[in-house]
Amino acid sequence: MRVNNFPGLTNTLSRHSQRMRSLEFHVDLEHLDKMNIHLFNFALLQKLSVRLLDTETEIEVHADDFIEIFKSAPLLREALLEELPPSLFTLPWQQITKFTGEYYTAALCLNALKLMSNLVECAFSVFEIDEDAFDDLQMFSHTNIQYFSIFESQSPLGWSAKLLRLVTFPALQTLKIRANDFDEVVLDSFLQRSEPPLQKISIHPLGGMKLRLSPLLTELGLTELEIYHPAVGFLPLFFDFFAGGALPRLQSLSLLGCRAEDGELTGAEVLEMAATPIFNRRKLTQCVQLQSFRVVEERTYAAYPEPILLPFRELKAAGMDVYIGTNQYRCCNLRS
Repeated sequence: MRVNNFPGLTNTLSRHSQRMRSLEFHVDLEHLDKMNIHLFNFALLQKLSVRLLDTETEIEVHADDFIEIFKSAPLLREALLEELPPSLFTLPWQQITKFTGEYYTAALCLNALKLMSNLVECAFSVFEIDEDAFDDLQMFSHTNIQYFSIFESQSPLGWSAKLLRLVTFPALQTLKIRANDFDEVVLDSFLQRSEPPLQKISIHPLGGMKLRLSPLLTELGLTELEIYHPAVGFLPLFFDFFAGGALPRLQSLSLLGCRAEDGELTGAEVLEMAATPIFNRRKLTQCVQLQSFRVVEERTYAAYPEPILLPFRELKAAGMDVYIGTNQYRCCNLRS
C-alpha cells in the first residue's frame, strides 16, 4: 500500500486494518508524529514494512517519541524498517523473528539486535560515513540468530561487511555477505569468536585481491557455498583448495553473477577452470560427493563450445545436479 497523504492513509487503515496480514507502508517523515492520534487493530498482521517517501530529510528522534500505531499486532513476526530506528516504534519486539534494517548505521544495527532477543533471521544494509564509529561501539552477542545477511553497502566508502567486527552469533547456520567491502580477516575473526554451526555461506570476494583461504574457512562443515562475481585472483586459489579436500562436507557449489568485467570471470572461463578440480575431488574418499553445481551468468551469454560442456554432461549423467545459465533460463541443455 502506498498512500501519499495522511487522511487517505488513516481512512484506508480504518477500513482494512483488522484483515491485513502483510503491510508495506510508505510515509513522509512529517507524518510520523501524527500517527499516534490514531490506533488501529492489526489483529492478523504478520509482516510489516515501513519505508520513507522522503529519504533526504535528517531524522531526529527524541527519547519520548514513540510511534504506537502498530502497537496492537499480536501475530507480528516480521518487520522491515528503512532508516527508522526500531526504538521509535512500539511493537511486540520480543516476538519478532525476522528483521531487515535498511540504510542503518552500525549503532542502529546493534540497537536492533539488542531489542529483539528472539530474532532468528536478520539482514542489514549499512550506511556509515566514518569508520571510527565502529571503534566506539561495544561488541554484542546474539544467541538466537541463525540466518544473517549483509547487503551491498549504502555508503560510497563501504563498511557493511565490517559490521561483523561487532557481533557474535554462536547459533548461526547461514551467512550471506553481498557487500563490496568483503574482508577475510574480519570474517575469520568473526568465525573464530562465534564458533557457529555454519552450513551455508555466500560471499563476494574482491576482484583485485588474491585472497588467502584460511584453514578456519576451508575446514568449516559447510554444505553449501555461493560465490558471487568470481574473480581472477580468487577462483584458481579456491579450486586448488577444493580439489585437495577443503570443505569436506560441501554438497552444493554455486558461482553466481559471472560477467566480463575487469578482474572477473565469465561463465565459460569458470567452466574451463572448474572441470578438472571437480573430477579430482570426486576421487577423494574423505569428502562427501558434490551433489549440485551451478554457474549463473549475470546477463547474456554466448554459446559455449562443446569441449567446455562435455565434462559437465558427464557429471550430470553421473547424477549431479548441474545448472548452467542465467537467473531467467538455462543456457544449454546438458542432456547427453
